[in-house]
Amino acid sequence: MSRGNVRALLKRLGIAVAVAAFLLVPVPYYVTKPGLAEPVHNVVRVEGARATDNGAFLFTTVSMMPGNVALYAIAALHPFYDALPKQQILAPHESPEEYTQRQLQEMRRSQENAEIVAFRKAGLPVTVRAVGVRVLEVLRAGAAADVLEPGDVIVRVGGRPVHTREELLEALKDRRVGETVRVAFLREGNAQEVSIRLKALPHQPGEAQRAGLGIVPATERSVTLPRRVTVNAGGIGGPSAGLMFALEILNQLEGRDWTKGYRIAGTGTIDESGRVGPVGGVHQKVWAAASAGADIFFAPAEAPPGERSNAEVAREAAARLGGKLRVVPVRTIDDALRFLAALPPKTDAGPDEGA
Repeated sequence: MSRGNVRALLKRLGIAVAVAAFLLVPVPYYVTKPGLAEPVHNVVRVEGARATDNGAFLFTTVSMMPGNVALYAIAALHPFYDALPKQQILAPHESPEEYTQRQLQEMRRSQENAEIVAFRKAGLPVTVRAVGVRVLEVLRAGAAADVLEPGDVIVRVGGRPVHTREELLEALKDRRVGETVRVAFLREGNAQEVSIRLKALPHQPGEAQRAGLGIVPATERSVTLPRRVTVNAGGIGGPSAGLMFALEILNQLEGRDWTKGYRIAGTGTIDESGRVGPVGGVHQKVWAAASAGADIFFAPAEAPPGERSNAEVAREAAARLGGKLRVVPVRTIDDALRFLAALPPKTDAGPDEGA
């Protein structure tokens, strides 16, 4: 090879390397895209029950990855990809690892709510008792940094028992910045007690300064059910599968086929009373549902003031995909159950083997 050809080859290689490096440069965004629509009966089992043979309830997910120039460009062009600023995803001072732990804790609470709602709908006894305050997140610059961990359950502050998030806030209400308090907590079932010097909590301009631990707290509950529920969702996090988990648990408890042979996807948080709340990435979840051959998609009907509801966004996405996916807005689990009760059985339904 001549010297000129070698120089030309090296030049082309250099350009290719430069372009590749540029495209892989990180940007301060996360890029989200459609995830999967998975049969809930693949991950949820009720003791002594049998999963539905015909049809399936599907929970839907969104895939998220750290952004780079290439992914950001794709998100700018693809209607079902989004580029979201990192501060819209991560809480203040939260690391990606802490975010993941918070999402897993929210998934756990969502599963618990789904169990409570489903067992009550089935007319079975459920006992719910507040037992402490679970730490969902620890602010890196907060007083409890390097002391408490996500998953810890606080049971006493300054010698005062705390059973709920509200009791924790009350116990800290009159404390001052720099004051030291004793905090008793459980970590993986083991009792521990530490002294923590309180710091100022993040606050908006004009707000009064408050002292605190620098954690995101949630009431920890002890839930007693007459039958065991096993959930194996792997590393999937977040609360958005609550509605679909509740429907599947009820389906197994009652031993009936609420699906009536349809593949029914959906999304939405669920609280202890059965109310369904909005979630993110609905258009991407519609894509996942349509790709999995879903017939119906349950979407939350409630919306914050001035914003479109998940159901409206879902209908727009379904129309854009041009398929036959039917979007059904729901405000409570009762809305979903009324719709299913009136739904005629699917005449061409066969055994659902999952996806």
